[in-house]
Amino acid sequence: MGIDLEVYKKQFALQSATFTKFQEELDECKGHLPENLIEKCSAYLDSCQNLLVNVDGPCIVHRDFRPGNMIVWHGRLQGIIDWASARSGFAEQDFCSIEHFKWAPHSKYKKILLDGYSSIRPASKDIQSSPNPSLPKPWR
Repeated sequence: MGIDLEVYKKQFALQSATFTKFQEELDECKGHLPENLIEKCSAYLDSCQNLLVNVDGPCIVHRDFRPGNMIVWHGRLQGIIDWASARSGFAEQDFCSIEHFKWAPHSKYKKILLDGYSSIRPASKDIQSSPNPSLPKPWR
């Protein structure tokens, strides 16, 4: 069985675009984070390129999911407001605030958000089950 060249080209293009987008996000941290931390993050990104095959590709991300931006009625997510920070990115970015403990006092809203989010597009099982799913283990 041979390799489907067209599938390979599309996968390579998506991985390349994904890596470039992550690198752009890391570049935005320059001047805000210590240079040695940015270098460690860049090295970590380089070491994890093989995981990029699991990323679903760029989409519109809200970038500020939090209880104050959620419209909830009878325990169900009805809508999300305040799209001023939205831009092209990766769905995983929308869960950074959950991962970084900003939701600790509002844990019941995490399930409401994930249930609402999952009704539109799948949320990874890691995001649904772990308190800090995508942080590298040494940083959890």
